[in-house]
Amino acid sequence: MKITLRLIKYMRPYLGKIILSMIAMAGVGLMTGASAWLIKPAMDKIFIAKDETMIYLIPIAIITVFVLKGIFRYSQGYLMKYTEEHVVMKIREELVEHLHKLPMSFSEKWKTGELMSRVTNDINKLQSSISTFATLVLQIFNIIALIAVVILQNWKLGIIATIVLPVAVIPIVHFGKKLRRVGRKTQESVADMMNILQEEISGIKTIQAFLKEKTMLERFKRINRRYYDVTMKAARSSLISSPITEAIGAVGLAIVIWMGGKEVINGTMTPGAFSSFIAASMMLYDPAKRLTNANNSIQQGLAAAERVFFIMDIKPEIENKANSVTLRNNPELIEFSHTYMKYNKEERYVLKDLSFSVKKGQKVAIVGPTGAGKTSMADLMLRFYDPEKGSVLFDHKDIRSFTLESLRDKISIVTQDIFLFNDTIANNISFGNNEITFEAIKQVALAAYADRFIERLPEKYNTLIGDRGTRLSGGERQRISIARAILKNSPILILDEATSALDSMAEEIVQRAIDNLMKNRTVFIIAHRLSTIRNADFIVVLNDGKIEAIGNHNALLERSVLYKRLHELQVNAKNSC
Repeated sequence: MKITLRLIKYMRPYLGKIILSMIAMAGVGLMTGASAWLIKPAMDKIFIAKDETMIYLIPIAIITVFVLKGIFRYSQGYLMKYTEEHVVMKIREELVEHLHKLPMSFSEKWKTGELMSRVTNDINKLQSSISTFATLVLQIFNIIALIAVVILQNWKLGIIATIVLPVAVIPIVHFGKKLRRVGRKTQESVADMMNILQEEISGIKTIQAFLKEKTMLERFKRINRRYYDVTMKAARSSLISSPITEAIGAVGLAIVIWMGGKEVINGTMTPGAFSSFIAASMMLYDPAKRLTNANNSIQQGLAAAERVFFIMDIKPEIENKANSVTLRNNPELIEFSHTYMKYNKEERYVLKDLSFSVKKGQKVAIVGPTGAGKTSMADLMLRFYDPEKGSVLFDHKDIRSFTLESLRDKISIVTQDIFLFNDTIANNISFGNNEITFEAIKQVALAAYADRFIERLPEKYNTLIGDRGTRLSGGERQRISIARAILKNSPILILDEATSALDSMAEEIVQRAIDNLMKNRTVFIIAHRLSTIRNADFIVVLNDGKIEAIGNHNALLERSVLYKRLHELQVNAKNSC
């Protein structure tokens, strides 16, 4: 019931159109009843009484009834479709907007395919159920009109015919509950299948390189078979309800024909009235049967709605506080003050008692072995996560006191794992900012040493670069990312292993682009390669989430055992090459 009420809230803005649609549905029902009623005068007045006037009037009446029925049906269909599309569009947009607000921990726990399934398949099921709900209401109006016809023709037979309807509803209710349970399992199986497909399509190069096509196919077959089993279970429940409803209706119709036939023979009922009665009765069971199918679809839609609203009800862990203020000035001082962090409440701390400060315009390098907590520091500054204890301060103010939008506006980040969209180079650099001119895009591409390779492409800045930029090399993708960061022009820059995946030649070009990017900014350089951070104002050495030492390159070679070991390992590796 809660799910239904929640869906009704989304429909409230379209109440006027829904009311007009209901009126049109009533019109369809009225015309359906009228079409059954016209059989009586057609039989009695034309074929039995031989009334010539009726030969002209009744055909005109029949045409009028069906034309009006068509107008009413189109009106109700269009109005409900308008409402349905707007409601679903609103839910889908709210779901995606909510996904954008959820923390990194949510994205790390949930599978991409599962989320895609909820945004697409589940909402499609929900949309189908809203459309079917309109069909259900229409059939109710048809049933009311046809019941009126059968009772007006013969109230005794009418009562018998209508008594069967409540009995026919029993299987609808029983199988509807079952379908809702099965519907949830069906949607879960679809989500599993989409997740497998997403992984296999994204990882096709790895699959082929390791000759694992058969292994991955078997994995997909298992999920596909599970989906087949659940779908067939749903089909059995859905398909059996309609024959049961029809069988119950047939029993009622047989009784009515037997009793009605006796009344015609006895002369207490005219053949026309009986024909009209039979036609209305037979027409009555068709909407009753459609109610069964409508209920099946609605139950599956409600199961899908539960899955959609489950995601929408997850509370964002990182959000603006009630008294958040806008961060307007570029920070003169950035501090980590006794900062502790963990990615999950049950896990160990990944950062422990971090304390150091960075002045405006300084370049600070963060180094340490894998898993030391280097990237976690960047996550804290961008508020992808909040500290468990301690704080990160801008000008002695906790960054949690600033709005997320203004905080993140002050920070640019370039990472090793560059994410580019399947769009043009120009749009990837501007990143949705429609106010940026082409001249500005070209200027930042020049600063990022990207203009030369872009100009060699067939469509230049309008070249589509493929999913995640697969048509570009690693160095080219990195330079697009740097151009994007230059264009954002934030006063704080985070370079997270920005050149670690590049070869020496590509690294040299990218490093020149990074040098342009770092000008007049406060920079945090997270790096494995110590050769890239020698010119930093100071270096923070992390080990197991704690600061082991702080100083410049030469000082750390003397004071930090870990830094000296890292340096020696890299020097030896370089010499061995």
